[in-house]
Amino acid sequence: MEKKTKVRKGWLGVKAGLEDDEQGFQRFLIPISYLYHPLFQQLLDKAHEVYDYHTRRDSKAAVASS
Repeated sequence: MEKKTKVRKGWLGVKAGLEDDEQGFQRFLIPISYLYHPLFQQLLDKAHEVYDYHTRRDSKAAVASS
């Protein structure tokens, strides 16, 4: 079972990766202000287009990293 840690106010905990991957998901903390940045919006739109993720309270979005 994964240990849960508190996320500071103004930050968002995000898990990224592929369930089928050996490493599974990685957890990242990002400032909430990033959600309003046009480039971050484009990244989320592209992830939705490519991976067709569905949102819910405990959302997971597949995002490719280089």
